[in-house]
Amino acid sequence: MKKYDVIVAGFGTAGAVAAIAAAGEGASVLAVERNTYAGGSHTGGFVPSYYIQQPVGLMKRIDELAHTDYPQDGYWQSLTEIKKHELEKLAVERGVEIRYETAVIGVLKTGDRVTGVRCVCNGEISEYSAAVVIDCTADAIVCRMAGCETRAGRTRDGQFMPFTNSFCRSNSERRGTYVANFDAGRIDQTREPEFSRTMLNTVLVHLHDDYSEHRSLCAPSDLPGIREGHKIVPEGRMATLADVLDGEQDASEAIGFVWSNLDTHANDMPLESELIQDWMIGASMWGIQLWFAVPRNALIPKGVKGLMAAARHLGVGHDMAYALRMNTLMGFIGEAAGYIAALAAKRGVDPIAVPYADFAGKLELPEKPLEYNASLWALDDDAIRAGLDSDKPGYAMWAARRNVPVEKLEKWYDSAAPGGNLRRHLAFTLALKDSAYGAAELRDAVRERDEFQPTHSRKYNHFRGYVALYFLGKLADPEAVELCAEVLADQEINHKYEYHSNALIALFKIGRHHPETRRRVSEIIRATLEDPAWQISSRLKGTTDTLKRMDAVFRCAAACELRGWGVENHIAEALLANHPDAYERDLAERLGVIR
Repeated sequence: MKKYDVIVAGFGTAGAVAAIAAAGEGASVLAVERNTYAGGSHTGGFVPSYYIQQPVGLMKRIDELAHTDYPQDGYWQSLTEIKKHELEKLAVERGVEIRYETAVIGVLKTGDRVTGVRCVCNGEISEYSAAVVIDCTADAIVCRMAGCETRAGRTRDGQFMPFTNSFCRSNSERRGTYVANFDAGRIDQTREPEFSRTMLNTVLVHLHDDYSEHRSLCAPSDLPGIREGHKIVPEGRMATLADVLDGEQDASEAIGFVWSNLDTHANDMPLESELIQDWMIGASMWGIQLWFAVPRNALIPKGVKGLMAAARHLGVGHDMAYALRMNTLMGFIGEAAGYIAALAAKRGVDPIAVPYADFAGKLELPEKPLEYNASLWALDDDAIRAGLDSDKPGYAMWAARRNVPVEKLEKWYDSAAPGGNLRRHLAFTLALKDSAYGAAELRDAVRERDEFQPTHSRKYNHFRGYVALYFLGKLADPEAVELCAEVLADQEINHKYEYHSNALIALFKIGRHHPETRRRVSEIIRATLEDPAWQISSRLKGTTDTLKRMDAVFRCAAACELRGWGVENHIAEALLANHPDAYERDLAERLGVIR
């Protein structure tokens, strides 16, 4: 059995950089890859570009090599193909042994230490040993084989982020190709045959009634745009979104910093965590960019030695993962993992035992980036009050959430005119701080179907009427029960999807916190969701006219909620009457809604 210093499982966006980095430090490196090329989604997924943050370190160097070796002046040239070549070329130059069309089918272990991998290629099974194995599969495949604890999706129902059914398109004006990566709904890549059915069904997002509009389509991506899978539970404390938004990030052993917004593609936001909803719905902060520290321990699986995880399955919370999944991040965590693995192998220690100072100097880290985050909330009382009285209240709301006592907000609220910006946004801010002092103003905003829309986020600013409904649910306001019933009965309401979905979740929360309301709440939910004619749809992100039916997922949520209360219902029958797609049926079966 051949022995290496480092084995990299997955030669994709993170894995190729990890292998190159480790080999550059003198380590003997084996890279195994199921596909036939380097770069993963960065190349085979037709996504060679970057979202907001530009690359550093090895990823930046690879870009420079691509532009130098292949100037972009030829017809049909694309960086996706060029980067496949550049990654492979640099890896081979540094001595990396690459085995394509090779899948990991098992791990070798001695006690709690991973010592190698078992692979299959062309029907032949081989075993390879190493001092350190880096799992760069993006789905924690090696980590799960090794028995590492993982988490999958969001807390409520285990759903992953929406994916894109990606297609390569030609661009005659730019003389090249690009990716058409429209959102296509949810997918679970770990479950067959639902995965295949979903892929086949969702290709329709690219098709038009007029066939001539398909002339730019070149080929489907052999790597769909999957944003999330299983994530490792790391050794030590898991980094969470609350750390970021509360200014408590630990950057003492950061291997990189991400500059991004929380780019959630979720179109069922009322089913996400309360913190995400506070940020996205309550304060309309989708487009606000922050710095996120990526801690070294996010690469170290809990309780297993000799193994690292470097790709989007790194050990951070689901909410934080909305920002920690981009190509730039994959490059620099791959690079960091490569350096750490090489040092660990050379010294005969576990990766977690490599002193931070011994590799930090190789990483191109920005100076004190978290000070920017702190500056966003460093508003004095006058600036906060002025912001709340404007059409850009989000920053002021979040600063007040952190820095202004409830008692002071209540005094401001009492002195503000009913129905105005200041009073309404103070009601929102009080609700952010779990105070129901402004609940009456929230109910008025819902009754009026308040159409005010803030302007501080570059996209996805929410209308104040249904935001108020969200906050009534957050407060579990029992006086809002009949108001929710009125909203759900209104089939012609503007922003029906947002009003109806938030009304349903508000009813769930009220029923949970006020058992005396459950009989009436259950009647309202059943009257709505047991009716097969009730439908709600949301536009898929990235498209202009593609709507996705969302009533199935909310029926699943409601059936689970009522089951927890011991309330019999016929919601499953209504769900089946609407012919759920493969993924929706699978979700309903997993949650026990249908059998």
